[in-house]
Amino acid sequence: MKLLVAALAVLTAVGPLWAAVPGPVDEWTFKSERHGLSIEGPEGWKLISGEGPEAERLSPRTICNFTHGNVAVISLWWTVIKKQGKLEDCADLQREGFESLKRGDPAWEFLDEPGLATLRGRQILRRVAANGGMALVQCVFLRERVAYRLTLMCPRANLEPFRKIFDKTAGSLSFHGRAQKPADLATEVELGLLGAESYQRKDFELATELFEAALSKNPPPDLEAEIHFGLSCVYLEQGIVAYSRDRDDSLFKKSIECAEKSLELKPGFWLAAGNIATAYMNQNELEKAEEYYLLAEKNADRSHPSYRQLSIQHGAAAAMLKARKEKGK
Repeated sequence: MKLLVAALAVLTAVGPLWAAVPGPVDEWTFKSERHGLSIEGPEGWKLISGEGPEAERLSPRTICNFTHGNVAVISLWWTVIKKQGKLEDCADLQREGFESLKRGDPAWEFLDEPGLATLRGRQILRRVAANGGMALVQCVFLRERVAYRLTLMCPRANLEPFRKIFDKTAGSLSFHGRAQKPADLATEVELGLLGAESYQRKDFELATELFEAALSKNPPPDLEAEIHFGLSCVYLEQGIVAYSRDRDDSLFKKSIECAEKSLELKPGFWLAAGNIATAYMNQNELEKAEEYYLLAEKNADRSHPSYRQLSIQHGAAAAMLKARKEKGK
């Protein structure tokens, strides 16, 4: 079973965009003590802080938004990269996020592919993309293992004047104090989401680190169950490779152990039961697999995207078990 956590939106929705040209703007400063940064936003643009009472209006891990009516938005967001990661690694994340935009209508295209650039003496990663009516400019700044992504969305017809404002805003981003470790910076919820995103990218080492960091913060039982399930998914995928290569079942055991903890905390958690069944099925322990497939089926949400996969796997395991029993008669 795969961990199904909805991918975070690549862009912050801001409603319809009007084809307006920005007038002259001044600057004012937004500060985040949590991240140890400051940024000078255009005066006259509305600020929505991701660290205040309006944070629920923003997508997870958004530090702040500056909005120019319904015309344009500049958004600052953060994520975590792997140990010894480099700024260039973020280019792959940008391309992955862009794939969903390419499937839109009208489709998006890169005007500038993700590439390294220099802004006021600092190395950044920049990209520019657009569709028929809208444009997007992004800069990524790396502070040790935390990547900060500044994004502009505006009408394509007025990209250049808005881009000048964006470049001035991007150039004002500054950091102070010591960079925090991801486990110290993020809440247990944020670490869980970061772990899920890393899992979806098949960065299993980073996913494991982030899930374990989330558990170290003593999350509430429901969230703890989800995090243990995330770890179970990581170990399951790694276990399939290890077991097929040299019959190493240690990762399957870890996957089962984590899924069992999920079930203890959240009885009836059918996705966790499905992970246990899958681990046993891959080891040809079909009787045990059948026990957990039945448990998963009993509690399953049949409208869930993973249910079809569970049903197919259960059918295959049941047929194998039946054939084995008939052969043994």
